[in-house]
Amino acid sequence: MKSAYCLLKLLHENIPFFPLAYFNYYFLEFSGIPKKQPTRFDGQIIQATEKNLKELIQTFQQKAKKFSDRLDHNQIIILARDLDGRIVGYENLDLSSEHLESHSGIVIKIPPNSIYLYDAYILPEYRLKGVWIGFKNKISEIMVEHNRRRLFTFVDYENSLSLKSHLQFGFKIYENRKIWKIFGKPFCFTYPVQHDLNLIRALLNH
Repeated sequence: MKSAYCLLKLLHENIPFFPLAYFNYYFLEFSGIPKKQPTRFDGQIIQATEKNLKELIQTFQQKAKKFSDRLDHNQIIILARDLDGRIVGYENLDLSSEHLESHSGIVIKIPPNSIYLYDAYILPEYRLKGVWIGFKNKISEIMVEHNRRRLFTFVDYENSLSLKSHLQFGFKIYENRKIWKIFGKPFCFTYPVQHDLNLIRALLNH
């Protein structure tokens, strides 16, 4: 199954207009406001504004339109700056009622008490150095400000490093969505998941 999944992803990403794509997402949630944790990252974690947009686009040029659209639609982008002031990572938060997932095409409903986390990126040289924890510390402040009590996100079946980070932080798996996208139309199959040790081992060691 893993090799077939990888092959489909490879074809979809490298052949223009390839008619078939398959996505396997595990959804995770964190109930309550996370307690702030110590972090090794000694830079700044801030909430982006229009003033940061130009610099953000210069650093991540391929995301220029997406960043602009997200701020225009009142979504939140948080940024990490190193001690030299350089942007070294970002994470996006959606507080609206629903989110269109750009790759699979599915619509993700966002309950009023929740924040949907997506599209987080950290420059390779800053990974495993506390930036991700810094993001979550900042997100806890945003949760208080907006009266939200739950975080949720998804992790791709193949991304065991991200899954491990979320589980260690305290996120719990609650759902699996398998999506077939055929000629651009998504067909989503949703399965409730019991968060247990056997599942975690299977996902981390597949």
